[in-house]
Amino acid sequence: MRKLILIILLFTSISLISSQIPAGLKATLTQKGLTYAADVAISIAKEKLQTMNITDQHGEASSPIGDLEYWATNITVSNFEIPMHSAIMSTGAIEVAIKQLKCEVKLLWKYRKKSWPHLSDSGSAQVIISDSNFALKMGITEKEGKPYFDVLQSSSEFGKFDIKIKGGASWFYNLFKGIFVTQIKKAIENTLNNNVDRMLNEMVQLIPFEFPLIDPIWVEYPLVADPVITTETMTFAVKGEIYNSKNREKPSFPLKPIPNTVNRQKMAEILIGEYPLNTAAETYQKTGNLTFQLRDHHLPSWMPLRLHTSSFVEIVPELPKRYPNMEIAIDMKATVPPVTSFTTQGGMVVSRGELKWSVIKDTSLIHVFTLETIISSSGKVWLKEGPDAIYFAGNLTLGKLQNNLKQSEIGNFDVAKLNAALNLIFDKVVIPAINEVLNNGFPLPTIPGLKLVSPTIYFGNEFVSVATDVKYEEPPIHLNVD
Repeated sequence: MRKLILIILLFTSISLISSQIPAGLKATLTQKGLTYAADVAISIAKEKLQTMNITDQHGEASSPIGDLEYWATNITVSNFEIPMHSAIMSTGAIEVAIKQLKCEVKLLWKYRKKSWPHLSDSGSAQVIISDSNFALKMGITEKEGKPYFDVLQSSSEFGKFDIKIKGGASWFYNLFKGIFVTQIKKAIENTLNNNVDRMLNEMVQLIPFEFPLIDPIWVEYPLVADPVITTETMTFAVKGEIYNSKNREKPSFPLKPIPNTVNRQKMAEILIGEYPLNTAAETYQKTGNLTFQLRDHHLPSWMPLRLHTSSFVEIVPELPKRYPNMEIAIDMKATVPPVTSFTTQGGMVVSRGELKWSVIKDTSLIHVFTLETIISSSGKVWLKEGPDAIYFAGNLTLGKLQNNLKQSEIGNFDVAKLNAALNLIFDKVVIPAINEVLNNGFPLPTIPGLKLVSPTIYFGNEFVSVATDVKYEEPPIHLNVD
């Protein structure tokens, strides 16, 4: 009973510790996802391992004619068949089993008697190996911000060996079977172990973990801890920070813990915290990318309100009186970074800024008044496929707009009368322009060729979850397996 309690406490502590790891986002693979990933990996492996070279073998042995020195060269393994396989998660590792494997080994052999007369012989051999089973236990750690695969344990159970030898005396068959076959077994085991490591780590290198957005802004996704593997899920905690590549500063927003998973029905789930969006907003604001000058030509032609002083006779009477028949320019800027927050009700973005109103005289701007503005918007998010990555995208819906008069060159006026006009401008012009950018989204680190199947969205406190099944369509890539 005490042992059972200790085991329960151990698994509970692992779950609690992993869920408390601060991260910008977390990507979780479920058992359903691992099963599909194993199917894809085996399919790729069978294609890539159709011809596998094995290191030449050399040694000494006793024979009916005396002590020999032998060599096996040009060893190739080909024609792999993997009828059965499985992959499951265990605490801290992935266990992969390959059953009833069949393959063909070809080699050149030769031997030379060590004492005089130095008798020698050479030839070739073909070995068909069938009904063999292999098991691998693999760990995954964080190395230089990326996942790193390592074979922790391996075992093999070779079945039948159908040996055909060309050349050699009759006694050489038993020697070959006793010595060469043992060497071949070890070589195949080592080569498979090394190739599994290398192939998976080469695939990791194909995943981009850093993307340029707009000059000089980049987004990076390094792992912040070793992946957490339980018997049900495998979770990768990622930073997800947007930064100025020319003048990187520590973000004012801290990384916060987010759950590992909330939906285990799909193959994979990405939980995105507030950190990536808030570091994006801070970086864009500090680099001057949250400024815009609104002119009349930006307004749709159907809109009755124009950015012209004649449109504000009833709203701000002093404006057309002092500056009759003049075009208006509104310089918009965020004075502090917008803040994104997630709750179970959805996403919310609060922006604070200034609207500097000027009239245009010839090519000069004459300042008339400045408003302090607070904009509250609700948000939706989704994942979408791009030509080179999967993107986290979204859009905003205008909620509440608050305006206060900060400075005026035309005297005080009732800002409340201006709110209806500003609501129309923001709802029909400003927010749609912002949504064009948000619809493009931020790229996420994904394996090239991954497609989304029936993604679902769930909002939680301080995070949003995108759970999805996936489909893999292999792009033209080249992995070394020699």
